[in-house]
Amino acid sequence: MKLLNKIKKYSSSGSLIKVGRNKLAMVRIRRRYPEESRKPFWIMVEPTTLCNLRCKFCPRNVPSLKFGSMTFKQFKKIIDTFPNATHFRIQGLGEPFLNKDIFKMIRYAKEKKIIVEIYSNATLVQGKLAKKILNSDIDELMFSVDGATKKTYESLRIGANFEKTMKNIEDFTKLKKLSRSKMKVKLAVVLMKENYKELANLVDLAYHLGVDGIGVQLVQYKFDIGISNKKQAEAFEKYQNDLKKRIDVAFNYAKELGLEITVPTFEYNDKICEWAWSGIYITWNGNILPCCSIFDRVMGNIFTDNFDDVWNNENYKKFRRNISGKGESIPKECVGCTFFMKTKTWIP
Repeated sequence: MKLLNKIKKYSSSGSLIKVGRNKLAMVRIRRRYPEESRKPFWIMVEPTTLCNLRCKFCPRNVPSLKFGSMTFKQFKKIIDTFPNATHFRIQGLGEPFLNKDIFKMIRYAKEKKIIVEIYSNATLVQGKLAKKILNSDIDELMFSVDGATKKTYESLRIGANFEKTMKNIEDFTKLKKLSRSKMKVKLAVVLMKENYKELANLVDLAYHLGVDGIGVQLVQYKFDIGISNKKQAEAFEKYQNDLKKRIDVAFNYAKELGLEITVPTFEYNDKICEWAWSGIYITWNGNILPCCSIFDRVMGNIFTDNFDDVWNNENYKKFRRNISGKGESIPKECVGCTFFMKTKTWIP
C-alpha cells in the first residue's frame, strides 16, 4: 500500500522517471559515500525570512540573521539549476505566504514536474488566500501546530491566536474536500518538554480538524536559542521513557483514527546522514547550506557562484568525508542533531 501511494504521488506529478534515476544514484552513493556527488535532487528553499510570529524555539532568533525575500527571478534560477530535482520543499525561517511571488514560484516548479511541499503557520490561510493555495497544485501542505491547548500553543507561537488558527485549518480542509483536491494536508508538530504530554491530544486535534495526517519531530535543541537549548536535551534524557510511551500511544491512536503519522523512535541510524549527497538548503539570499539545521557553514551562493564548482569544492568534500566517518570527526554542527534519529511512519 505504501509503495502504491508513492507511485500514485510521483506519477501524478510526472516525476516518476526522475525519482527512479535518483533512487539508483543513491544506491551507488551508499556503496562508498564518495567525496564528490552528482547534483542534489531534494531541495529546500527559503522564500523569505519575514514572519508574523515569534516562536520561542525558532532559530530565526539568531542575532546575525538578515531579513528579506527571494524574488521570482531568483527562484526560477534555482529551479533551472536542478533539472533532475524531484522535491522542492518551500520552507525556512519565515512564513512562505508572506512572499509576494510565492504562487509564481509554485506554478513554475509544477511546470517542471516537481513535487512541491510547503510549511505554513496557517495564521494567514483564510479567504482569498486559502482559495489560491487550493488552486495552486501544491502536493503537500504542512500546518505547524505545536500545542493542543490554547495555553500551550500561544505560549510557544508568540503572536498567534489558537482559536483563529484552528478555524483557518478546519475551514481549509472543508474547502479542500468540497473541491476534491488531491493535495495532502497535515499537521507538523515540533515536540519539546513544553508540549510532549499533549501529543495524543494533538493527534485527536488533527483528526477533528480534518487533515490527512500528522508529522512529529523533536526540537533541535543544539541551536541554544530561546527554549531550543541544552535544557531540552537534558529534559529529553530525563523524560525519555515517558516520552517514548506517549509517542507509542499517539502512534497507535493515529492508526485507530486512520491518520497518517510519522514519529521519532529514539533509535539512531547506523547509516550516514545523506543530506551531503542528496539535498541542500538555500536561503532567501542564495546562500548554499548543507542542511536545514546548519546556518553558519555557507558553502557558496547560488546567485553568484557556479553551483557545480560549489557542490564539489574542497569544503563540501571535507564535510562529506567527516560525516561519512572517513575524515577527522563528525562535523560539530551535526553533534546532537535529532535528524540522526530513526522515524517510523504509518500510512492508511
